[in-house]
Amino acid sequence: MGNKKHSIAFLIIGIAALLIGTLLDISNPQIKSVETGYGLKLAENPMDKSWYYEIYANGKLQIRQEYVPGISEKVRFASKTEAERIGTIVLNRLKSGRFPAITKQDLQENEISYQ
Repeated sequence: MGNKKHSIAFLIIGIAALLIGTLLDISNPQIKSVETGYGLKLAENPMDKSWYYEIYANGKLQIRQEYVPGISEKVRFASKTEAERIGTIVLNRLKSGRFPAITKQDLQENEISYQ
C-alpha cells in the first residue's frame, strides 16, 4: 500500500514539474533565444543618444552594429525603431541560414534614414 502512495506522489510531482517547465518556456523570451541560437539586443549610446543593435549566438556577442549597414558612410541609427527594424532583418536572415548583409533597398523599404 505504501509503494502505491509513493508512486502516485512521484507521478503528481513529475506532471507538475513538466507543466511548470512548459509555462516557463512560454513566458521567458531568453529561453526562446537559446532554442534558436540567436538573440537581438537594442541599446542606446549614452554619448550621443544614438541607437545600435547587437546579435548574440548562443549567448555570445557576434555582431554589434552601431552604424547603418549597407552604405559607405558612418551614419548612426536615428531611432530605436530603425535599429530594431534592421536588427530584426539581420536576425531573421541568420536564423534562416541566409547571408545577413543589408542593402540600400532594405534601408529604403524599411524607411531607414541614412543621408
